[in-house]
Amino acid sequence: MAGTEIVMVTAKSRDAAKDALRELKRLDREGWVDITCYALVEVDANAAARVIEASTCAENLAGHLEQPLSPGDFTVVVTVEHRFAERVAAEFETRGETRRKPLQTLQSEATLRAAIEELRGKISWLAELLESEAEKAARPYGADKERIQAGIRAGRAELLAERAHLQSRLSALRTELEAHLAESAKTKKIAGAKSTEEIEREIADINEELALSILDHLDTLSAHTAELREQASHSGAGVAAAIEEQVDELDLHMRKYRADLTATLASSASLARHAMERLRSRARVRKGEREAALRQHVQQLEQRHALLKADIQQLQRKDALNQTTGFRQTWRHLRESVNVAGRGAQ
Repeated sequence: MAGTEIVMVTAKSRDAAKDALRELKRLDREGWVDITCYALVEVDANAAARVIEASTCAENLAGHLEQPLSPGDFTVVVTVEHRFAERVAAEFETRGETRRKPLQTLQSEATLRAAIEELRGKISWLAELLESEAEKAARPYGADKERIQAGIRAGRAELLAERAHLQSRLSALRTELEAHLAESAKTKKIAGAKSTEEIEREIADINEELALSILDHLDTLSAHTAELREQASHSGAGVAAAIEEQVDELDLHMRKYRADLTATLASSASLARHAMERLRSRARVRKGEREAALRQHVQQLEQRHALLKADIQQLQRKDALNQTTGFRQTWRHLRESVNVAGRGAQ
């Protein structure tokens, strides 16, 4: 079951609520759960909710609090993907009255988009900071060189973690949109609702961002692996063995991201096929210049999707480092073709 859920626990003291949130953050930090947004809310004497602490993307969480609310209550509200909701609820149940409910599709999409925007900002800030610190570390002398290098290592680890969070949110949003797309295909278009083509364009945009983020991730891991192997070549047997263990661990991470990249290709392939089928169908009933334009869109989609498949096959045969520039460009071209095809088919 896909989707996003609200899980909340109400405690009778600020400390109890803070303890619940602190433990949940620990579980998130260690990878046991993945919190999309969170808020710690106090109910004042007028039964109004006041946010004490919240993630940037949690602006509307207080609105999901359910009655009855009692003055003096402290409630922790979180949004998580369905697969993590049971674990979060189990943690909350030991700390107070716990409730959970699924978010509606549009609410879930809005929550995920807000979380994605927050992560983009963090990643951009970290990337700029690391670039600046790398310039400092490149200087041959300076008492702070080791401290800067240690900071860079910690920053890289944080950047990788934030990219992983971004990829998780993008994948969750894609799942929501794919479910929305399947539902829209079964029902007549409701006034004001998104068209099939609009949803497909949104999925294509997500696939592009997800693929490029994964490629950035793979490039970073590949560069780190190369650095470790260089260190191992100049180290004693004991140190080299320890470094090799780190390399093996990195390789496990890279396998996971390669699988994610393959899954993203599958989603893009499905979009391309649907767009081509729709264009062919409409080209058959339209004549003249309109028919020629539709057939041209189909041909372009076929060519670009074939090129993308060829690129990923080449990528699978080589190390990811320095092999992804053309692949990134091809993915962008495919997304552009899906977008153009969607507009042309309307």
